[in-house]
Order: sequence, then structure tokens, then C-alpha cells
Amino acid sequence: MNLRSRTLLTLITASTGMIILLSFIFYNIIHNSFSRIETQDGQENLNLIVKNLNTKINEIDSKTSDWAHWDDLYNFAQGKNSDFVNLNLKDVDINTLNVDFVIIYNPQGRVVFSESVDTRSGMPTLSYTSFIPVFAPGNLSSPLLYADDYRSGIAGVDNNKFALFSMRPILTSNYEGPAAGTLVFGQFINTTRLSYISQESHLIIDILPVNSQRLTGPFYRPLFTRGVNASDQNLHYSDILIDLLSEEQNESLITLKDWSGNPAFVLGIINDRQIYREGKSISNLVILFLALLGIVQTLVIIFFLDKNILLRLININHDIKKIGLDRNFSGRVTDPSPNRDEINSLTENINLALNYLENAQQLEIQQKEELQSSNEELLLTHEKLSEANIELEQALESARELSISANAANQAKSDFLANMSHEIRTPLNAIIGMTYLLLDTPLNTEQDDFVKTIHTSSDTLLALINDILDFSKIEAGKVELEEQPFDLVECIENSLDIFAAKAHEKRVEIASQMIGSIPRYIIGDSTRLKQILINLVGNAIKFTNKGEVVLSVEQQNASQIIASMTKTNTPRPQPGRVNLHFWVQDTGIGIDRDRISMLFQSFTQLDSSTTRKYGGTGLGLSISKRLAEMMNGAMWVESAGADKGSTFHFTVQVKTAPDLPAPAPLDTSILKNKRVLIVDDNATNRRILTYQLQSLGMHAVNVENAAQALQLLNNNETFDIGLLDMQMPEMDGLTLAGQMRRQGFKLPLILLTSAGNLENIPTELNLTACLVKPIKFDRLNQIILKALSAAPTPATPKAITVRETILNENHHKNNDSYPLNILLVEDNPVNQKVGKLLINKLGYSVDLASNGLEALEILKQKPYDVIFMDIQMPQMDGVEATHYIRQDQSIHQQPYIIAMTANAVEGDREKYLGYGMDAYISKPVKIDEIKDGLKNAFLQKSAEDLPGS
Repeated sequence: MNLRSRTLLTLITASTGMIILLSFIFYNIIHNSFSRIETQDGQENLNLIVKNLNTKINEIDSKTSDWAHWDDLYNFAQGKNSDFVNLNLKDVDINTLNVDFVIIYNPQGRVVFSESVDTRSGMPTLSYTSFIPVFAPGNLSSPLLYADDYRSGIAGVDNNKFALFSMRPILTSNYEGPAAGTLVFGQFINTTRLSYISQESHLIIDILPVNSQRLTGPFYRPLFTRGVNASDQNLHYSDILIDLLSEEQNESLITLKDWSGNPAFVLGIINDRQIYREGKSISNLVILFLALLGIVQTLVIIFFLDKNILLRLININHDIKKIGLDRNFSGRVTDPSPNRDEINSLTENINLALNYLENAQQLEIQQKEELQSSNEELLLTHEKLSEANIELEQALESARELSISANAANQAKSDFLANMSHEIRTPLNAIIGMTYLLLDTPLNTEQDDFVKTIHTSSDTLLALINDILDFSKIEAGKVELEEQPFDLVECIENSLDIFAAKAHEKRVEIASQMIGSIPRYIIGDSTRLKQILINLVGNAIKFTNKGEVVLSVEQQNASQIIASMTKTNTPRPQPGRVNLHFWVQDTGIGIDRDRISMLFQSFTQLDSSTTRKYGGTGLGLSISKRLAEMMNGAMWVESAGADKGSTFHFTVQVKTAPDLPAPAPLDTSILKNKRVLIVDDNATNRRILTYQLQSLGMHAVNVENAAQALQLLNNNETFDIGLLDMQMPEMDGLTLAGQMRRQGFKLPLILLTSAGNLENIPTELNLTACLVKPIKFDRLNQIILKALSAAPTPATPKAITVRETILNENHHKNNDSYPLNILLVEDNPVNQKVGKLLINKLGYSVDLASNGLEALEILKQKPYDVIFMDIQMPQMDGVEATHYIRQDQSIHQQPYIIAMTANAVEGDREKYLGYGMDAYISKPVKIDEIKDGLKNAFLQKSAEDLPGS
């Protein structure tokens, strides 16, 4: 379709749409206007009838008032004027009053006179008798006694008889009483009465009962809606409703209510819809006028548009097409119109462009000649590029070979480290196992010192191997962090527990504090976080000879995060994660500021004397820093100089774990405003304990020695509970507790000690509890709450030594608890001996096998509950042997297989568990790991033996 056709079609479509839109708008405006006029006319007609009925009620009421205040009627009602009826209430008299019936009641409510007259014939009728009970004074809500008391309106009976009425009390002409009775005048509302009203108003009146089938639809609901109650003096009625009967007629409807407010009947006025028809005719004329006007306007626009624009554009298009087909840019476009307008300007611009194209055409011819001459040069260049590509491909092939060699070297390095780790761990297993067994035998002082030196050196060598493996895995990018939920408080407390004995040995205070609101349950790698904490706390204790080591943690806010990012290369916080800031502060040897930059370099310590005195590989801090950075954090250190202590900081980003089941919260309301006395010579411990107890709502008072505590108590200071440090100068915690008891102070006392040695505590001290530092605050909270909630009868602690505690936890005196048959599969004779002795130390007997084939033969003769399986063995290794055991259906009850191997690189645990083994222990083996393995094996065996398992 060409431009001319599209333009004309668009104009016609737009004009047609405009005509339809305007027609619709005007039709609705006119139609709605006439509909409103029609509605108003119907309402006015109905209002006219309502006013007519109200006027008649007023006329009846006026007559009733005149007669009710007539002395003769007053005497008649009292039975004193018997001629009153013959003189005044004959049929002709009632007909003259223009009422249909008269009823007179005496004060007792009995009818003394009643009569009804047909207004057409003047003859008596009995159609009023059903109204007599309606107007009886006994049916009124209140009696009519005074001149202002009256009733008027509409009354109905049997749902089909209605009357306009007025009733008043019969009084004297002076409006005095007492009332001699009640007078009622009424007019029937029937076809005769309505025909009179219709003749007077020239309207067609319709009357419908309220239960008419016609009025049952939802459209008529407003006629019977409760609360719609208009009132015109004595007449009560509903809102007016307009009902469209047909195109010719509509009906105005209203519900008239009786004198008690109940719907009586529906009154309707039939209206001729002349107004509606006239409005419709006018709407049609307007639409026709708009259509003709639109058609004429469209034709005029099309004529001028075609002449002044479209024809000129068609001519220009024809000229341009001819020039394009001939490719003769010397031709020009002409405009036949003399007008100076945009089309004329377009013609000039096209001609100007043609002029440029003509010049470009000539230039193109010249360039073709130049390009033809340069093609030869390009061919020569192409030959040179081909030679360069061949050389580049050869270089790439060399690079590929170098890359393969580098990967092979990296793999060889990893294999070498793994093999070296395996080869070193195998003899270390024997050394560490034997030294452990030696330490548990009677030794003289010199022998004990020799064995402890061997044990310490073995642990140092094992730490060196672990650090080198960790560092190589980090360098190779093979460390993958776990994303598992864990308890942050438990992770911190377990990390500090490792160093409790070491700190006590050096008489160094060790503590932790959680500042502010910190999420307890988080998602991350608890093992790697614990590795960082152990490294930093271990270094702090190693380089601190007196004073304290404090581990602190807080959740960073926005300003603290920005400060950390400014100080280090900390990454920006990731959405949905929180930043945790840890720092380990000590009072140790400190660091020179000009040497801090060397601290995190691999295999580097600040000077050789430090290495000789304290030991270490120089890898621990480097590994910790790399791990913190892998957790989207950073690590840095602050120190004021030598002998001024140091503070190691690191941050990590973690997710919170709100779905983990939190422990049941303690009801600490009983602790609110309770007073607690803290006695500790270490200011940091006092500060941490004060902060913790104040968070429970307690009022904490802290002092640094026993003398100050006794002074407070002797000055009548009262406390609900006391926390006493064991190691204090001048007077220790036990001595202070004894002094307090002797002076008659009976408050519960909790002893805090870093020694862990609780023997020889006098029972008369009645200590509530003894807690070993570092303090676990969950346990402290529970003990305080229990002490202050229960009756004041503190329990006597059981005397127990640290050595007994360790033995009770790590050894079983006999194997009655875990009755297990155990097989050790190990090819190395020394490791066989070590493993057997360690297992015997736990109270078990054990059988031996030198390889997998021998283990399978032994299993055919005797069932075993637990198998400790080495991996690398001659003839059949541990993996293949495990495979045959798991596939052997003749074994009624599968044994619990524990991999016990010197292979300890990343992923070994998961690999061996995937081969069908139940647990994994890396060499050198510790007795705690053997004990835990046997315990897990027994629990699994017990579960399988249960009925239905």
C-alpha cells in the first residue's frame, strides 16, 4: 500500500473513530439528562399523590379534633346524652362529614357507637368492622388522655384493607378531662377513593400489596429496607423507586407505612415516558449531525492534503526513483508547486545531497584505481602474515607443553607432600604412641623428662607436617570451606579449653568475652575458624610469660566495617552476611613496629632467637591470614613495641542460622537487681564478669583482693552471691571463703580457678560450685540461677584432682560398658605393637592381621565388632579388603570399620568413608580418637541389636 492510500485510510479511520466517540459522549450526556428529568417528573407525580393523602389525613384529623372537643359528644360518651346519635350521627350526617366510618369508644375501650357509610350511595356498610379492634384503646402503646395526644395516618387489616384515620381523646370544649373515651374518623383507601384522587391529579394510580410477586426481585429491595423512613407530618413512607415498565411507560413506587411504622402497601404512579422519547429523538438528531459534519470535514481535509502534500511527494518520489535507476547523480528533483514550504525545502536538500553523491561518485572512481594498485601490496603482506601465524602456532604449542609440564610438576609436588606426610606419620605414630604409654608408667625424674621431651618434639614435628600440608593446599587453591551451622560460643570455648592447662602452668590468665549482641548460631567452617583461634591464642600464650590473654569478639557496625576496610584490604560485606571481628590481646613480648610487615610472610619469624627460644615454623600466621581472607575477611596486628604486648585482629563474614533449635532460654527474672560480689586480682577478669552479670540484670560490685571484700561485708554491704578467684596474692579464694564463713556470712560462693585442682576443699565451706577457667558463661549462668532459685543449702563439692578427671574421661577401668571384639589390620610391626598397647590400655583385647587377605581369612573363623583398618598394605590394601567385607553376605553382622592411616591430605576422610568405612583416624593416633571410635561402634552395634532394627 502506497503513502497516498495509507494517508487517506488513516484520515478516514481517525474521522470515523472521532465521530463514534463524540456520538457516544453526546448520546450519553443527552440520554442521562433526560433520564434525570424523567425521574424527577415521576418523583414529583408521586409526591403529589402523597401530599394529597397527607392533606386528607390532616382534614380528617381536623374534623376529629373539632368533634372530640364537643361537650355533647363528651356527655354522650359518658352515657348522659342519648339523643346525640339521632341528632348528629345519622347516615346523612356521616356522609356530609366526608368520612367512611366513625367509631366511639368509652373510657373502658368498649364501642358505644360505630357506623360506616358508602360515600357513593350514602347507605350504611359493614366493611369497617374489622378496624374496630385496631383502634381499641387497649391496643395503644400509651392511652390518649390530653388534647395533645392523638394518632393519625394509615391503618390496615388483613393485608388488603387500608384506611386513612385520625383518633383523639374525647374532652370538653375547654380541652379538659378526664377523657370520656376515644373518637375515630376514617376513610377507606380503595379503588373508589383512588379514582377520585386520579381525577383530581390526572394521574394513573396503582396500589400493590407488600407481598406482591412483582416486588420480589433485588431491584425492589430499597422499598423494604429498614431505616429508610421519610415522614410528611402524619404520613410515613419509604424512598421513591422508579421502575421501567416499557419503552412507553414507567412507574414511580413508594411504600406507605401504617401508624406503627410497618409497611402497609406500595403506591405506584404510571407515567408516560414522553420525556424519554423526546430525549432519544434529540440524541439521534445530534448523532446524525455529527456524522454529517465529520464526513464533510474528512472530505475537505482529504482534498487539501492530496493537492498540497501527497501529489507533490509523489512527484518527488518519481524523480528520485528515476535518478536511482539510472545511477545518474547529475539529475535533479523538481517541485511543481510555487509555495515556499517544508516540501520545497526538502526538494532543495535532496538536490544538495545529489550534488554530494555526484562528487562522491567521481571520487569512488579514483579510489578504485588506487585500490587496484594497493592489492598487490596486500598480497605480499598476506604472505608475511601467514609465515608469522606459523611461528605463533609453534610458540603456542611450546606454551601448551610448558603448561602440561607445570601441572605435572604441581601434581608431583602434591604427591610428594602426601607421600612424605605418610612416610613421616607412620614412624611418628609409633613414637607418640610409645611416649604416651611410657608417661603412664612409673618413671624417675630424669626418665620422665626424657619422655616428655620426646613427646613434645613429636608434637612439634606433627604440627610442622600439618602446617606444610595446609600451606601447600592453600597455595594450590585446593582448600574448600564448609558451609555448616554451628554454635559460635561453643567453638570459642572449645578453642580456649585446649590452652587451659598451659596457661595455668605459666600462671597466665586466659579469658574470652562477647561484646554486644552477637548471633550465637552461624553458618560457616567451624573447623577452619577454630584453627585460626587456636593459632592466635596459642601464639599469645607462647609469647606471654605473665599477665593475661583475652579473646574478644563483636559484630561490626557500618562505621567499624569501613574502618577495617580502610586499615586492610577487607572485601565489602556481602548481602545477607554479618561481619564478626575477633581480636586476641596479650601482655607478652610485643612486636617492633618496623618489623610487623614481616609477620605474615611464609616460613618467616622476626628473628632467629625467637625461633630458637619458642620454636615454630613461621607458617601458622600465614595460614591463618589466608584462611581469614578465604572467609571474606582480613587479618592485622597492633603492638606498641617490644615488651608492650600485642593484639592480633581478624574479621570474617558469616551467615546467621536462625532455623537452628536454640537452647531453652533461662528464666533470669529472679536475678534482676540481685547483688553479686566479684573478688579477682585481674582487672580484665573483673571487667568481663561484671559485663556478663550486668547483662542478666544483676548489680555487680568488684574488688581486687580479699581485704576489700571483707571490708565491704563488715560495713553491712549485703550480697546475694559471691564469685571468688582461687589464685590471689596475700589471701587466696579458699582462705577468703573460710574467713567469710567464720564471720557468719552464709551467701552462696562460687570458686573460680585456673588450676583445676579441687582436692582438700573443707566441706564446712559449703561452696556452691567450683569452675575452671576459662569460664563458660552458659554454665556460670545456670549455676547462679540454680543457687539463687533453690533453698539456701549449698551442695558440697566432691574433691577430685585434674589427673583423676582426665583418667575418668579418657580411660575405662574395664570393658563391661563396651563389650567389643576388635581386630587390628596393620602391616608395620611397630605400629601393630603401638596400636595393640593403646587398645589394651583401654581395657580391651585385640587380634592382629598383617594385610587385607589375612584379615579376610580371620573373619571367616571369628566375627568382629570393630576393625581398625590400615590403608597401604602389601598383597591386599585396606580399601580392597573393606570392599570384600561389605560384599560378603555370609557375614551376618557387618563390623564397624575404622580407617587408621597416615594418609591425611584434604579429602582423605571423605574418600575412605565413600569406600564403605564407618570412621577415619589419621596417624599419629591418639588414645582419645580410639576411645571415641570404640564408643561410636558400640552405640551403632546397640542400635542394630534393638528389636525392629
